[in-house]
Amino acid sequence: MPLIKQNVTLKLDAEILKEARVLAAERGSSVSRMLAEKLEELVTEAKGYEKVRKRAISRLRTNCMNGKCLVDANILAYAHDITQGVKHERARELINSLWESGDGVLSTQVLQELCVTMRRKTARPLSSENTRKLLEDYAKSPVVVNAAESVLEALDLETRYQISFWDALILQAAASCGAGILYSEDLAEGQKYSEVRVVNPLK
Repeated sequence: MPLIKQNVTLKLDAEILKEARVLAAERGSSVSRMLAEKLEELVTEAKGYEKVRKRAISRLRTNCMNGKCLVDANILAYAHDITQGVKHERARELINSLWESGDGVLSTQVLQELCVTMRRKTARPLSSENTRKLLEDYAKSPVVVNAAESVLEALDLETRYQISFWDALILQAAASCGAGILYSEDLAEGQKYSEVRVVNPLK
């Protein structure tokens, strides 16, 4: 199908237009060509994010159609860290969909790790006040409390599956609340631990 071109009238500040013409000359281009290339770049980027959004929603519906899903702290952190590009978009869409459907579950371990990550490990750390507000919002969701028995069961899972204690603790939380899916970037994608399957929504 041949490309259909159409003229567009734009209003620009005289000084901006002057500098744009100089820049275009330096690049061996024209103002109209530079504008067209930039618009094409923005549209292409927007289409890419839309594809990511639809794929994330599709995966969510497939994975969580049978019940609860526990979300690891790393996925929550990506959802709130706008410097992470595509990972941010995928995580944000997942979290929005999970909380709209009511299938999202957290644990006290997840909240603790999220608190540390958002204050110390992101490109734009949150203040204590903003971190508290974020945690208060998530605390309204179903939260699995890690009790002494949880720690003992996690030790058993650590030995059985030869994984780290912290990975075992979040698996224990997922199993205890009946979650069939654990969304995480840390554990192996697709790996199943008894009734809990690990899904990496960032891939």
